Order: sequence, then C-alpha cells, then structure tokens
Amino acid sequence: MARLDWLMARPIAHRGLHDRTAGVVENTPTAVGEAIAAGYGCEIDVQLSADGEAVVFP
Repeated sequence: MARLDWLMARPIAHRGLHDRTAGVVENTPTAVGEAIAAGYGCEIDVQLSADGEAVVFP
C-alpha cells in the first residue's frame, strides 16, 4: 500500500486560502496566492475548455 503521510505533512487549502470577510473568494488567483504565501498546499478544480484554455471552477 502506498504511503500517504505526505498528505498530512502540511495543511492543504481547499480552493485556496479564502476568507469571505476579508474579500478573498475561493478559486481565485488571490485565494491561491494567499495559500502560497501561508505555506499551504493548494487544491483547486481545473478543466480544459473546448478551445484548450485552463478553467478554474467551483
């Protein structure tokens, strides 16, 4: 069985490190930047559009 300890090694910000009261909306570049600045891993939902562009969606 694969070891998954690395998943718990540091916090992971789901959809970025968002905070509605501070105006930081989930799945935005600002939320991802906040996660990076805080040293968090970041999980976001991304798919390719029909024209090949990456699209982040809630």
